[in-house]
Amino acid sequence: MISSKNDFDEYLILDNVANGNRKTIVTKWQKLYRKYEYYRNCKCTYIFYPYIYFLKKRFESLSIKLGFSIPINVFGSGLSIAHYGTIVVNGNARVGKNCRIQEGVTIGATNGETAAPIFGDNVFIGSGAKIIGNIKIANDVCIGAGSVVVKDILEEGITVAGVPAKKISNKNSHSNLNAALFQDLNMKICFFSGNITRTGGTERVSLLIANELASRGYDISILSYENGEKATFEKEKEINLYSLHMENAKGKIKRKVFPYIRLLKFLKKEKPDVLIDIDVLLCLYSLPLKLFCKVKMIAWEHFNFSSNNGVKNRDRARVLAAKYADKIIVLTKADLEEYKKNLKIKHSIDYIYNPTVGDSAKVNFDLRENVVIASGRLAYQKNFLELLEIWNEIEANHSDWKLIICGSGEEEAELKGYVNKQQLKNVVFAGFVKNIENYYNKSKIMVMTSRFEGFPMVLLEGQKAGLPIISYDCFTGPSEIVIDGNDGFLIEQGDKETFVRKLDELMSNEVELTSFSENAYQDSRRFNIDKIVDKWEEILGNG
Repeated sequence: MISSKNDFDEYLILDNVANGNRKTIVTKWQKLYRKYEYYRNCKCTYIFYPYIYFLKKRFESLSIKLGFSIPINVFGSGLSIAHYGTIVVNGNARVGKNCRIQEGVTIGATNGETAAPIFGDNVFIGSGAKIIGNIKIANDVCIGAGSVVVKDILEEGITVAGVPAKKISNKNSHSNLNAALFQDLNMKICFFSGNITRTGGTERVSLLIANELASRGYDISILSYENGEKATFEKEKEINLYSLHMENAKGKIKRKVFPYIRLLKFLKKEKPDVLIDIDVLLCLYSLPLKLFCKVKMIAWEHFNFSSNNGVKNRDRARVLAAKYADKIIVLTKADLEEYKKNLKIKHSIDYIYNPTVGDSAKVNFDLRENVVIASGRLAYQKNFLELLEIWNEIEANHSDWKLIICGSGEEEAELKGYVNKQQLKNVVFAGFVKNIENYYNKSKIMVMTSRFEGFPMVLLEGQKAGLPIISYDCFTGPSEIVIDGNDGFLIEQGDKETFVRKLDELMSNEVELTSFSENAYQDSRRFNIDKIVDKWEEILGNG
């Protein structure tokens, strides 16, 4: 029962968690249910009467539409209603926190009596179940579909079913409820970044995960090794930013010693429960400090095991993580196997894909322009010079098409020099762009020629925008995103001739292009952020 504004806020958060942060007509009803309950219980004064009457009418109207007869002040926090459909609940019933209820359920009194069932916490009620009379249901009970319960169930953590319902197993209800409900939502999680102000895919995906965890009620902060006072990408206002300010530490000794001193001071002051190293390289600073503070440490790999990106210390950090990290998270199944093959993992390792956010509005293919898009840092890893060599073979036969390259970096002058030397007329360098979705939505094809990747965000974003993808099948990532011949083409690394041929094929075949676009849009749903962060919550909860 909601009796204060704090209760109201907590109920909204926990209902949201119970429903996996989904937005449906049922969750809209639940939010209205809680709002009406709050105002009826806490704001029932003359000044609020008109608004309460308005809420009541909206609540009744939507309840009729969904088939619900559920009075306020019955359900505790963490309520999850699986589907719309007839659900009838007696106003004298009381249901504890974290109840999940299916359609067709009746919770009522027997003829001529007012007393109704009283439920404990974490109860699951299956479709069509009837729970009737002055009875009590214990915590963690699972009531099977179609069951009729007319007697007390006082044993906790069991499953009952049948007419009348009887115990059929010792299995509790938890597998039918959202696992996040059983975790500490006040858990303090700190993401440790090199510099969160950078504009790369690592920073973008880290903020996506951090934002979603914050929206689910976790206490999130981000600590940068240097700079990091503000994030380039969107950040939830609840997330606090900190920095070790190593950009101010001059001299070799200071830069070797100060990171440990400043990081330890931060950990002792802020006391996070979990520290997630955004780049396994940062384990060199964090893991030695496990001797001095009780913090669960997770090493998050953003490249792949076969590449240290020119930094030998990254190889040393991986060995350290294998011995001392509480968990290693990699980006792909392929990299998981590489880690297992090459290192002895003392604790545990798992893979979690990078996510996409939201459902993109479908863009009518006829409204798109003849644009091939590529995006990423203009650096050695991304291999844009080879892409320009491929485009040099394409442009003459497709003078009505443009290649747009989004991004900036140290190779920009060299790449522009090549374009000028080859007199390529249809290449556009867009630089770093914040609203890259606008570019995706006007393009028809995405290309990538990277030498190596972790799990490229750019391909996820392009696929979500409905872009067919032609990519080198570099290690790792593209083969776990692109379905070859269905939503794009995977090309053997360095095979420029095949790349040119497949790109020419797509640019010339509107039917295949449209089909691949539709498939890409559908296939991208595998990486929805709700599913990805559910996996993160499992990791955070299981240690």
